Amino acid sequence: MRNLLCSVFTLISMLSIISCKAQKVNSTADKAVKLSNEWVFEGFFNDELKLVYDSSKSVEIIISPQENFFTGNTGCNAMRGTLTTEPGGKIKFGYPEALNKRCANIETEKRLLQLLECVTNYTIEGAILKLYCNEKAVMQFESYKN
Repeated sequence: MRNLLCSVFTLISMLSIISCKAQKVNSTADKAVKLSNEWVFEGFFNDELKLVYDSSKSVEIIISPQENFFTGNTGCNAMRGTLTTEPGGKIKFGYPEALNKRCANIETEKRLLQLLECVTNYTIEGAILKLYCNEKAVMQFESYKN
């Protein structure tokens, strides 16, 4: 009887370890799926790391890590570029470019494209995507399509 109880306990312990490892793998896969989404720009972070909200909600980015590509809108112009991601929240936006239409407020576009080139990593918490340049939060997006 004692041997049977020990065997059952060992089996339950092994199953819970396997289950925990499977959950970790799934959470990494879920993060990649979440990154592949449409994101609406919320704002830039200032020097005090406070978010300065953009009320226009006209800037958006569509991230496609499986295709190594991103597209979007800077508020006036369409934008696009290459994209690479690595485990641990590493991301690199390559060659971000926008069409050159004449826009009333080009400053947001210039800053957005400049910061995208600097971005090195990201975090996703719920429906919020934060992009970081050298470990400093620089901009935030929200997804309405979880």
